[in-house]
Amino acid sequence: MEEEYNVKIVLESRPGKEYPEKDCFQITYGKPPTESEVKVDQILVRVKFISIDASMRVWISGAKTYMDPVNPGDVMPASCIGEVVFSRSPDLNKGDLVLGLMKWQKYLILDRKGLMKVPKEYPQPEHFLGVLGTNGLTAYFGMFDIGKPQKGETVVISAAAGAVGQIAVQLAKSVGARVIGMAGSKDKCEFVKTLGADECINYKDDDIFKKLKEYCPKGIDVYFDNVGGEILDLCLLLVRDNCRIVMCGAISGYNSTKPYAIKNYQRLIIKKGLMQGFIVMDYAKRYKEAIAYLGNLISKNQLKHTEDVLYGLDSAPRGLRRLISGDNTGKVIIKCDYPEKQQPKL
Repeated sequence: MEEEYNVKIVLESRPGKEYPEKDCFQITYGKPPTESEVKVDQILVRVKFISIDASMRVWISGAKTYMDPVNPGDVMPASCIGEVVFSRSPDLNKGDLVLGLMKWQKYLILDRKGLMKVPKEYPQPEHFLGVLGTNGLTAYFGMFDIGKPQKGETVVISAAAGAVGQIAVQLAKSVGARVIGMAGSKDKCEFVKTLGADECINYKDDDIFKKLKEYCPKGIDVYFDNVGGEILDLCLLLVRDNCRIVMCGAISGYNSTKPYAIKNYQRLIIKKGLMQGFIVMDYAKRYKEAIAYLGNLISKNQLKHTEDVLYGLDSAPRGLRRLISGDNTGKVIIKCDYPEKQQPKL
């Protein structure tokens, strides 16, 4: 192994009121693991691509969810793609790429169980962290299993320029629904329209409720919620009979110390509506189905997707701050290897 150090990024302290402007991570250095430490059915990997996801903000807050909280001193976990450096697994060889839960760390030893081998023939493996990974799968199962949009129905999607939202927009349009997106700037709204959205609301500058009534004169059949808070409350005022609310995320409250109290939930009773949350990992047995569906759309140039790429493992904290502040467009991915012309001087 050429490098004589192993880079790790640990949570230094819980994020305070200054986050995301003020960082709360620390870079540490140490010796990398050795081949002799690798046990049977384990592999030594070098992390190549890191997925930055909004749920990370909850993990570092100390809240216990479907994952244990990240505590100060812990290396930050993440969905990653790693390259096999050494293997004691019979079906993985040096140079293979694997997808799974790893860490903000240069080298680490992993159990073979729970890792997916990334197809060698696929030219852009990082897509398995975005459009063919958690984000694409989340949009697919959330939209089709819970939202179930029908031709002619009105679908509203918040954070429509985000990694999940932009896929959700296109999936809803693919079945003939009328799609209203929401995004945080004029440029992002224009981008959402290029994805096929019929209209897009700038939630920072527009009168949200006024625009919703204008763009949804018959009401909302499906609301794909990525933000929660006030926007969810306003959408509830306009839902139609038998509406479906897809509870995908609540990023508006991830950085708030005072959660927004939803006032209009009773509309779900009056309108016989469904409001359902979900965790994409619960659909693991159907991942191949979703990847095949999305991959087919990509091969036909019928599914647009964007990546917001940062280079270098050390840029992971900046990537998370960028996502939480809404400065990104599309999926935030860290490419741990710098382009040859941008190699930092050590």
